[in-house]
Amino acid sequence: PTKIQHALEKMQSLASTSALLARRVDELESGWGRCRSDLEEAQHSIRTPRATIDQHCHQSTECRQDVEALRSALATGQMSQQGHMQGMQRPGQHPAISRQGSQHLPQQGSQRDLQACRLATQHHRQVQGCEQHHQSGCMPGQQSCAPEGEDPRLWSESQLGLWLVGRGLPVSVARAFEAHLVNGMVALDLNEDDLASMGIDDHFHQRRILKELRVLLSGGAAGRARASSLGPDSQQACEVL
Repeated sequence: PTKIQHALEKMQSLASTSALLARRVDELESGWGRCRSDLEEAQHSIRTPRATIDQHCHQSTECRQDVEALRSALATGQMSQQGHMQGMQRPGQHPAISRQGSQHLPQQGSQRDLQACRLATQHHRQVQGCEQHHQSGCMPGQQSCAPEGEDPRLWSESQLGLWLVGRGLPVSVARAFEAHLVNGMVALDLNEDDLASMGIDDHFHQRRILKELRVLLSGGAAGRARASSLGPDSQQACEVL
């Protein structure tokens, strides 16, 4: 009987130890599950900003490529213009200069960029003249300070695109406005769907463009005065191009 009792006590001790070990295993499995869940959340939180950074880097690269392309196009247009001016100054060399000009003829897009830059420069000078009228005491409602040509709603698509570039938007926006002939009057009714159909898919750029256009194209004398104060810096835009 003593041996049997001793064996029973030993079996009870082993059962208690086994139950304790089972509970410990359950606790370890639960802790491992929590650690695994925390690790997955940490990995997800790392992937999200990394994807955002990659997207911004890609957009920055595209903008840089657009700027370099426009700079090259503008330089080509200037070289062609210089060759044409030399031909005008030397009547006896027209055939040779004409052949040279045909070899360096810029693409149609670069010609539009050069013409848009000239128009924006002329508009910038007109805006400066209007600001001088304001400084001399002229009221915003008078015709001399706000002539009809200074109304932003009458701007061409090139002037409107350059103004948006001067406000910090990428050059691709100006190209889209010029390619789709979106001038000041057409821009009054733009919405996000219209911008998407023009190839401007970035939602942040869409909201920024619509906000800037609302400020620029607000009607009345206050809108014209605001457009004069927020007019595009065409010289800076040309330097960017």
